[in-house]
Amino acid sequence: MSTLPLTNSYYDIRPAVLRGDLEHGKIEPYASSMSDSIQNCDTSLPNGMCMITKASPLSYKKAVETLAFYFVRELKFDRPPFTASEYSNRVYYPPSQRTNDANTRSFLWFNEREGFPGHWETFGACSFRLNTDIWRLGWVWIHPFERRKGHFQAAWPFFRSMFGVFVPDTPISSEMVAFLKKIGYPQVVKEYLEERKMNNADSKDQG
Repeated sequence: MSTLPLTNSYYDIRPAVLRGDLEHGKIEPYASSMSDSIQNCDTSLPNGMCMITKASPLSYKKAVETLAFYFVRELKFDRPPFTASEYSNRVYYPPSQRTNDANTRSFLWFNEREGFPGHWETFGACSFRLNTDIWRLGWVWIHPFERRKGHFQAAWPFFRSMFGVFVPDTPISSEMVAFLKKIGYPQVVKEYLEERKMNNADSKDQG
């Protein structure tokens, strides 16, 4: 992920701080409605991450929205890639355009805030969206101080287990491009899309 514009100081970044549950002070890693989806994965959701879906606390959704703003600011995107209200403000949209757990899943990275037990400082987020029948990585943003520490790489096996071969959307930072090339992912996506195209062509011929 590229550095912030020179006009923006890293110290201007103020990610959300979440409070853990009342009993243990911990972050809820995912809503109970997503238990089956999590358990069907062949690898665990990494520590220091939580999945955000419709039943997640509003504060978690707002934390993702805040980090989405920093993504917009840094990569000069034209619109927020995620908003906290999108699960509720699209009820009058056609069903195919509504945000729900079947087509949208976001993730937060967080650390315990030093000196404040039960308070968790978010530093990264991303969202996956289902487009027809292909999952797409819509965006990812990690605080500059937490980059090059392997956070996204550690989550990669879980993402591949949950979403299969997914396609990263643009804009993509130079650092993300470098990471994807390093693991040979562009070729994986290319071969997957070519295979889909051939299978679709065969289906039409048989039809």
